[in-house]
Amino acid sequence: MRSKGDFLAARASRRPTQALAALIFAAVLAIAPAHAQTPGYVAPGQIAGNYNGGFDAVPWMASGGACPSWLSNFQIYTDTSGGVTSNNVEVYDGAQCVVLGTLNSIAHSFTLAPAALPAPTNSTLGGVTNSSCGTHNWLNAMIGGSWSCGQPAFSDISGNPSASQLPTAAISAPGGRLTLQSHTPVMSTTQSAKSTLYYDAYVHGYVPVYNGTADVMLPIGSNEISTALQSSGTGVLNSAGVFDVFAISVSGTLTLCVPTNGSGGGWASDTGGSNTARGSGYSQIDRSTRSYPTNANAITHCYNGSTDEGSISANKATYLGTFYTSGAGQISYNFGAAASGGTAGLFGLWNMYNRVYVTNTVTDSGTGYTYTTATTRQARASSGNQIAFVYGLAEDGISASYTATMATTANTGALGNWGVGEDSTVGYNCQFATFETPAAAAIAAGINTTCNYVPQIGYHVISANETGDGSHANTFDYWNANSLTISGRF
Repeated sequence: MRSKGDFLAARASRRPTQALAALIFAAVLAIAPAHAQTPGYVAPGQIAGNYNGGFDAVPWMASGGACPSWLSNFQIYTDTSGGVTSNNVEVYDGAQCVVLGTLNSIAHSFTLAPAALPAPTNSTLGGVTNSSCGTHNWLNAMIGGSWSCGQPAFSDISGNPSASQLPTAAISAPGGRLTLQSHTPVMSTTQSAKSTLYYDAYVHGYVPVYNGTADVMLPIGSNEISTALQSSGTGVLNSAGVFDVFAISVSGTLTLCVPTNGSGGGWASDTGGSNTARGSGYSQIDRSTRSYPTNANAITHCYNGSTDEGSISANKATYLGTFYTSGAGQISYNFGAAASGGTAGLFGLWNMYNRVYVTNTVTDSGTGYTYTTATTRQARASSGNQIAFVYGLAEDGISASYTATMATTANTGALGNWGVGEDSTVGYNCQFATFETPAAAAIAAGINTTCNYVPQIGYHVISANETGDGSHANTFDYWNANSLTISGRF
């Protein structure tokens, strides 16, 4: 048993610093029970009692190993067994020592014990634990001072990302096709004199557009965008013209537009242009600056319906294809048909991307007719025996064939010629068929002739042509089924 003098000596040798004493005093005041008083009234003795009681505890500090049993209520005690960097400062509550915190006399720091901090509630402050969440998780709740982590479901996210917030997509070729039939990227039936041009998603739903800084993949809204073709007024597209279609960005939205000279003219109204050749201005295509074809020059007038989206700087419009106007503000994609004299075909729309191989056939199902003159003309002198098409760039060839029958008169040397002509009804562009009777007898025969044309650009007409021998009234289309066919990629 130590004497009071020994204790006082130990107390004097271990007196804390003034700063620590103030901190401990505050903790004691918080833990010591308050005297019951009438609500709204504090007795003078209560303030003095608590104040003096706190300081009574501070001088009577002790230190050593585990909490000794001889401590008085509310007396401060320091457990030094942890060393100079981990001295537990405790207060005796009459039964045991309660740890207030840890004193590091080297770092001159004091850390409150976690147990001395209350758990926070929705209305009170308290201590919280440190926590970290794994990849793709975030802190989403606190329960009893501890955080919990969670990963949001996709449905928890509201709003829509802007194009700049989306991951950078690899730049690829435009994924859609121009069409005259809504939500039908590949047409298989005649679409005649249509006044709306669509661009539908096909292999994917994006188109690259250069914004002046970088290529941006813009989505094809609702998998289809369109433009109304104007037959008059602002944005008019004159009849029998060749026009291009571009995709541009209008405030981040993918939009179609058709360049003109401002008065309804297409290629032929551009400087040096025609329906079979691009001009040097708004119809020029740049295939070297970007990884996809764009407008080589600024486009002053580029119409979506009657809205002029120009001026558009060079390379900021992505080339999608070309069309031919079968009437003012109209495009036709007509499959030929059988009729006397044939029903003409017209592939008036060409896609730059995602082209498909298509065949078009015209059949002359009329009765046989005689033709004597040694002058080449269109078969049966009918404009129905032809198929027209438009190509935007000279990338694909076109194949044409004409199968015809003829019966000669019963004269030796009676003959006839037939074949195909491109942009000509008065001659042949390749080998034509010839049938001649070797004897004075009427003979019927059928022969097929084929032409494979080099890559074309612009608007062209393939016609079925024929020539008499100048002397004999030979019968052409003898079996009532002469047929002209072309095949190409559109």
